[in-house]
Amino acid sequence: MPKKIIFLITIQFLSLFGTHMSDFALSLHLYEQSGSLSLYSYFSMMIVLPEIILAPIIGHYVDKFNKKWLMLLGHAGAGVSSVAILILLQQGYQNFYIYLLLVMIGSFFNAMVFASFHVIIGYEVKEESMGKASSIIELGFGLIMILSPAIGAYLLDTQGIFAIFYIDIATFSLALLFIFLLNFKKSTTVQKDNKSDFFETLKENFIYLKSNRLLWLSLLLFSLVQFNMAQTTVLITPVILSISTKTILGMIISLSGIGMLIASISLLSIKIDRSLYWINRFAMLQALILFLAILHVNIIHIAIGSFLFMFFSSSLNITNYAYWQKEIDNSKKGQLFAMRNSIMMLSLMLGYLLSSPLVELMKIVIEEFGSLSNIIGTYLKPEIRLLFIFNGIVILIVTSIIELKRQKIDDE
Repeated sequence: MPKKIIFLITIQFLSLFGTHMSDFALSLHLYEQSGSLSLYSYFSMMIVLPEIILAPIIGHYVDKFNKKWLMLLGHAGAGVSSVAILILLQQGYQNFYIYLLLVMIGSFFNAMVFASFHVIIGYEVKEESMGKASSIIELGFGLIMILSPAIGAYLLDTQGIFAIFYIDIATFSLALLFIFLLNFKKSTTVQKDNKSDFFETLKENFIYLKSNRLLWLSLLLFSLVQFNMAQTTVLITPVILSISTKTILGMIISLSGIGMLIASISLLSIKIDRSLYWINRFAMLQALILFLAILHVNIIHIAIGSFLFMFFSSSLNITNYAYWQKEIDNSKKGQLFAMRNSIMMLSLMLGYLLSSPLVELMKIVIEEFGSLSNIIGTYLKPEIRLLFIFNGIVILIVTSIIELKRQKIDDE
């Protein structure tokens, strides 16, 4: 894999680390100022909303222009947003909605950065090295998930919010400098024809995915897994706290993050030729972990299950990313990866939002079908465990359909 790509990934995730820290610190700061849990939840949702809504539009235009300059524009735009937030904080400004607007603007520009980033990866990395590139990217996300909240909270307590924004500004400034110095292959520019219309292009992208049935099904599976992972992340907390302490909860969450890191490191040295085959296998193994909910588990079982769940989740993300990079034409990567990212973020958000309503639905199901209590028991949040089992069944059904389609296409 080209050294400049390894360097690009490193500097990109260094900048993302600064962004995550500043978003985390700002959300806590505004929560402390307002004391409103509703505003805090809105803030968390609005950070990802621009990526969900605007990612397909961004991807449409990313395929038409120089990716390096779009990355520079994205970093600069997000950086200006951070500088504006820092100035307002220093002035003691307390209008929540202005901060929210600036964060959404920054999120828009960050979406531009990553849409361009994925296309550059597709152009610069050879197919046989795509698995390694995907593993490194997943490793970067895992490290950020583990380190940015912990370091951000520590700096917020010891140095204050200004210091965190200084770090954010420093990291995006480094990204601007080094990306400017890097040279990448120039992609072809889409000619101005009927494809220049966004809605026509969007329609063609859906037709493109539909014509490649396995690609479309892999997107469906990926979305379901993301939806499932969001629910599991939310609902495992009350399960653990019903039998243990907050300290143990924190340790298990950290252990889950370690599972992601180990998966990323493990797949760095393994060449996966049949990506779709392994996507299915990792999804099936993750679903089987959810079936442990039918047992009378203790905190040790939950810790091991959480580790394995995130290990298989990370492995699936890596192989899915590599599969998409290999299967999609370079001319469409900006559009389709933006669409993929938008659907992924939407799946995560729906998973978070629907966790509580689905648990309530499972309570009704248990009340209506009393025999279920004889199977899953009445201990340890049975409604949550039933939802885990249901999600596992859905994932197994989808993976079975994909496996049958894959085998049929291979036979043809």
